[in-house]
Amino acid sequence: MRLQAGQPEGAVLSTPAPTAQLGLRETEVAAHSLGRSLSVQQVQDPNDLESAFSSLGKERAQALIVLADFRFDQHLKRLVGLAAERRLPATYVS
Repeated sequence: MRLQAGQPEGAVLSTPAPTAQLGLRETEVAAHSLGRSLSVQQVQDPNDLESAFSSLGKERAQALIVLADFRFDQHLKRLVGLAAERRLPATYVS
């Protein structure tokens, strides 16, 4: 797949939790230092997961990092399923 102008190379799924925000900042710094672009999806509630993945699909992100948060741990099976449905390679930080 070829990247289009403005198309993110990767995406991050995060929550507003302080620890997740720290991880997000570190991930953004790392991506920037590698010259990579990221799309960030903030999820406050598990009911927002479908809309977050829908946005990732529209943005055509190439890969996903799911940052550590207990809310994601409780819905890991659902997260894996949503990523698989969209054929989106993902890594899950715990």
